[in-house]
Amino acid sequence: MLDGTHSGARYAEAARRAAEFVVAHLYDEGSGTLLRRYRAGEAAIPGFLDDYALFVQGLLDLYEAQFDLRHLELAVRLTEKAAGTVRRRAIGGVLQYRGGRSPAGAAREGRLRWRRAFGAIRWP
Repeated sequence: MLDGTHSGARYAEAARRAAEFVVAHLYDEGSGTLLRRYRAGEAAIPGFLDDYALFVQGLLDLYEAQFDLRHLELAVRLTEKAAGTVRRRAIGGVLQYRGGRSPAGAAREGRLRWRRAFGAIRWP
């Protein structure tokens, strides 16, 4: 979580710029699709569940730090998209993901944060 200290504000601003880059270059607003790779001016490869879940976590952190409703609204849209269309890839019955926390765990944490902040409203 981004805190309210001077260094926290600096990190929050850097995170905001990073999120704006993702939205401008890796997010298709029309389809709601998040892409996972940007190279040499080209975005490609549809995002996996962890891409959606972890970007949503970042957007929720940004909302808590700066109270910009755009971050919260995008977090909701991405969660709805992920819940409806992202498929887990299984190899030999085991969900594969890159290190760190699991995508399902990150998505679950996002739902819990939502409920703590806004109460019992519909969440995908």
